[in-house]
Amino acid sequence: MGVDTMWGPYTVLCIDDMPQNLAILQRILEGTYQIVSHTSPEKAVELARRHRPHAIILDIMMPGLTGFDICKRLKELPETAKIPVIFLTSRVDHEAMVQGLKLGAYHYLNKPADHAVLHTILQAAIREYETQRALHDELHHMRNTINLLHNGEFRIRDLDQAYHLSALIAKACPEPDKQVTGLREMMVNAVEHGNLGITYDEKSRLIQDGTLGKEIERRLALPENADKCVSINLEQSDDKVEILIKDDGRGFDWQPYLRFAPERVSHSHGRGIALSNLESFDIIEYRGCGNEVLLVANKLEREPRRIEDYIS
Repeated sequence: MGVDTMWGPYTVLCIDDMPQNLAILQRILEGTYQIVSHTSPEKAVELARRHRPHAIILDIMMPGLTGFDICKRLKELPETAKIPVIFLTSRVDHEAMVQGLKLGAYHYLNKPADHAVLHTILQAAIREYETQRALHDELHHMRNTINLLHNGEFRIRDLDQAYHLSALIAKACPEPDKQVTGLREMMVNAVEHGNLGITYDEKSRLIQDGTLGKEIERRLALPENADKCVSINLEQSDDKVEILIKDDGRGFDWQPYLRFAPERVSHSHGRGIALSNLESFDIIEYRGCGNEVLLVANKLEREPRRIEDYIS
């Protein structure tokens, strides 16, 4: 089967050796995304480099190259490394999840695909991809004057301020490209869940309904939230950078979110803290009721992390 393309505002690359599965995906996604599909796994990397999709949907069990093989190759190439990979497969087990997370997969979904869930996961993946690209662009255009600041306090109220401040503070960190992601996740969490009181289940529903942004704006405008802010304290020394983030909320049970949980693997959110713990910081220390968190990035060489140690 040759390359099949359908038009929409964002591009999604679909690879599955069964034509009928690709036909189902096209029916689900047509009119919303530009679809590039192929039955040959050997064509996946070439198509990803040519079309630069916003997300990639892969089957796992295919002849020749498996979905894992393709994901590994994509993550090794600078031009495709950040594209979110979603495994849509009949093989969803703990071993497969560990292997996929090691390779940098964004999500797993069961076959046959639930239409609403697939759209929700794709929207979340593309939104995250676009946000990360914008953050990294901003990061690389910023000056390094933040390194002249040995300690300081910042205050934010909304997500836009969180995005910009995370890029600024990341410039003081030893690996800005890694720390910027964790900083953004923690600041967004402090605004959404901390100050605005949006619960995990509420966020899931709001994302699925496409109304999360409106609900955030509504809650920001409520009188009881008018004086709430998130404070961020930065301290840096010769050997480490410490960032203390504190919100005005009631806190939350943070312990389950420090690790990847199999029951949340197909959710549209809920992995940010675990990713930050694995990839961004050497220490993540929640304090008190959970409305205060200390992030530490060592400037010395970092010990390698094992993904197995971060799965519940």
